[in-house]
Amino acid sequence: MASLLSVALAEVLGAAAQLLYATTASSNPDVAKAISELVSLGFALYFLPLMAAWAAAGAVITRTAVLPAWLGWWAWLLVAASLVASVGMFVESGPLSGRGFGALAALLGQFGWYVAASIVLVVRPRV
Repeated sequence: MASLLSVALAEVLGAAAQLLYATTASSNPDVAKAISELVSLGFALYFLPLMAAWAAAGAVITRTAVLPAWLGWWAWLLVAASLVASVGMFVESGPLSGRGFGALAALLGQFGWYVAASIVLVVRPRV
C-alpha cells in the first residue's frame, strides 16, 4: 500500500512539475531547466527506498511459499532495475538518466509486478 501511495505521489508531483515547466518554458528557460532537472532527480530518488522494499519482498517470497517463486525472482529483478534507475541522479541525459529508458523500464516492471501479484492473489485457491 505504501509503495502504491508513493507511486501516486510521484505521478502527481511529476505532472505538476511538468505543468509548471510548460508554463514557464516560454518566459524563463533557466527556470524551466531547473524544474526539469528537479523532476528528473526526484524520479531517480524515488527508486532508492523501493530497492529495499523489493529486496524484502523478494526475500520473503523466495524463502517461503506465501506467493509463487517467480514473483519473488521478479522482485529481485526489480531491485536491479531500481538500482539502474537510481543512477539517474548522476546522469543528465541518455538511457540511464531520470527520464531515460532505465527509469521507464523499472517503473513498467513495477506496475507489471503489481498486476501479476494481484491476479495471483485473486485466482489462487484459498487455504
